[in-house]
Amino acid sequence: MENIRIHKRRFLGLLTSASCLAIIAGWTWRVASDLHCFYVAGVRFNPLQNLPTVNERVLIRPEEWRGHLCFGVYTQNGERIGYVPRRHISKIAAIAEGEWRLCAVNSDSVAWKRYKVILVS
Repeated sequence: MENIRIHKRRFLGLLTSASCLAIIAGWTWRVASDLHCFYVAGVRFNPLQNLPTVNERVLIRPEEWRGHLCFGVYTQNGERIGYVPRRHISKIAAIAEGEWRLCAVNSDSVAWKRYKVILVS
């Protein structure tokens, strides 16, 4: 049997690659299965008159966009904040009627991380 030698540089490269794959796989699994909170999509296309605050109740309503089902996210005053991200649409139909609240509001961040919504009940 041949003696296999792995050099330190090669070993560290393999270890780093394996760690990155494990992190990415874990993150993808967590995002796909974790539906009790999400960032609101389409925020930059829906400017608001009154900025919402943390812990404010939001409503999730079914809509249609270009012939496809989507869910709009609205404030208590009826202003559209944005939409539920596309990857969550198939799972959210059963729980859209629950009580949803804004758990994070950051007006200085990028548009796709400006509002985070969480399912309370």
